[in-house]
Amino acid sequence: MAEIVLYLHIIGAIALFSGLVAAAVAMLRMERAAGETRRELASMARAMASMAAGGGALTLLFGLYMVLNEPWPNFGDAWIDNSLGLLLVIVVVIPLVIVPRLRAIAEGGGTMGDPTLWITTAAMLGGSFGIEYLMVAKPLAHGSDDGVLLLFLLLGAGAGWLQTREA
Repeated sequence: MAEIVLYLHIIGAIALFSGLVAAAVAMLRMERAAGETRRELASMARAMASMAAGGGALTLLFGLYMVLNEPWPNFGDAWIDNSLGLLLVIVVVIPLVIVPRLRAIAEGGGTMGDPTLWITTAAMLGGSFGIEYLMVAKPLAHGSDDGVLLLFLLLGAGAGWLQTREA
């Protein structure tokens, strides 16, 4: 059973990461598009962001299952606590912040220059990079992992902010 749960956990992480990457790529394409093409790209970006939120929920669900039912990993491990906390934030922020803004653009309202959309999307992507790093490097990590996730979040937010400066 543990192997199946781990597999589903990894599938969720892949959906989270690939959904955010696809949404960001569609958003970049939206910058150069107009009219119906822009609305179609916004609709695709919204669907990919929704997929990312679903993948994050699966990752969170099966990650919690492993922490609660397997001998390893455990609460108290910095990479577990920090990753689960950030994952919870990501799963909440995507449908409450990113998806509604993309929906507004898809319906003909909203603007691509919205700093909240860009900074939030890039920060969530950066955070997912950080979680992926901790999932892979956990045996190599010594001490607190707070700085790793903060670094990835700040790099993502910085990239999003730079994108708003170019718009």
